[in-house]
Amino acid sequence: MTRQELDQTFQIYGVEINARLAALQKIHRDSVAQKPVCVVGILKK
Repeated sequence: MTRQELDQTFQIYGVEINARLAALQKIHRDSVAQKPVCVVGILKK
């Protein structure tokens, strides 16, 4: 299937791929542990 055919098929079934992908990316970002920021180098004179 071409990209256009896929887009049309998803539209027919009411699936918003970009919205679902954005939601999955947000879930992933929220679930990944944040790396601690080292501020020691900034505070040194």
